Amino acid sequence: MTVAASESVFNNYKEGVINNAGACGLNNNHGVTVVGYTSSYYVIKNSWDTWWGEKGFARIAINGDGNGVCGIQKDGTTPYIL
Repeated sequence: MTVAASESVFNNYKEGVINNAGACGLNNNHGVTVVGYTSSYYVIKNSWDTWWGEKGFARIAINGDGNGVCGIQKDGTTPYIL
């Protein structure tokens, strides 16, 4: 998956659920791995190491508008199987 990671709401994330759909924008520019979800948020793993977020992970709210918070629902990716 990709997310819009340029804004401070993502860059300075420490804990909790990112749930402000307009705070990140929709200019997806960073790849993340979705490692889980609940009915209200996705759990992502970021490549920025354990100093970022919740030991390298974040929770991003599921939003029904199609694009999702930080654009997480905007551009899906499919892994290539060798």
